[in-house]
Amino acid sequence: MAFCPFIPSNYVCCRQAHILGWEYLLQGGESEVSNLGNGSGFSVREVIGTSKKVTGKEIKIEERDRRAGDPPILVGSSDKARQKLG
Repeated sequence: MAFCPFIPSNYVCCRQAHILGWEYLLQGGESEVSNLGNGSGFSVREVIGTSKKVTGKEIKIEERDRRAGDPPILVGSSDKARQKLG
C-alpha cells in the first residue's frame, strides 16, 4: 500500500487498500484509522512540485524558516493497515 496522491503509479495500491478496508468493515471489522504511507516520505517541495504537475496549475508558496519543534522528517508507515487487511 502506498500514499498515492504524490506517486500516480501507486494509485492501484491505494485503491486496493480502500477496497480491502470496505470489505473488512462489511465483514464486521471495527472502524479504525490506518496510515497508507509508503515508508519513504516526501519533502514539501516534492509534494508541491508533483501537485503542480498533476493539476497543471501554479501554486503560490511562501517559504519560511522551520518552526520551533517541527520535526526534520515525517514518514508514514502502512504496517497497521497491512496487518489488518493483508
